[in-house]
Amino acid sequence: DIATMQLCANKLDKKDFFGKSDPFLVFYRSNEDGTFTICHKTEVIKNNLNPVWQPFTIPVRALCNGDYDRTVKVDVYDWDRDGSVREVSELWRSLKVPAENSGTGIG
Repeated sequence: DIATMQLCANKLDKKDFFGKSDPFLVFYRSNEDGTFTICHKTEVIKNNLNPVWQPFTIPVRALCNGDYDRTVKVDVYDWDRDGSVREVSELWRSLKVPAENSGTGIG
């Protein structure tokens, strides 16, 4: 199975001293031992507190080991020009989400 996703965020915190945040998403698969493994990163959207990321596809096996009930962690980070990042927000969700919630943003 392949999952197709497009995510957005609303009213993110302003993390940069000058300008707005430069957010990007990092997806983590939860492992059997309770640890997390990065399985996808989105593009950085510069100077935006209400970003809409490009749609992407990912194998369900890579995202949640094929288990639609398994929790996926999504962190929102702010990218800085010097290469450092700061966490802005996080979301914990499984792929087994009712269709009416598919437009829910992060923030």
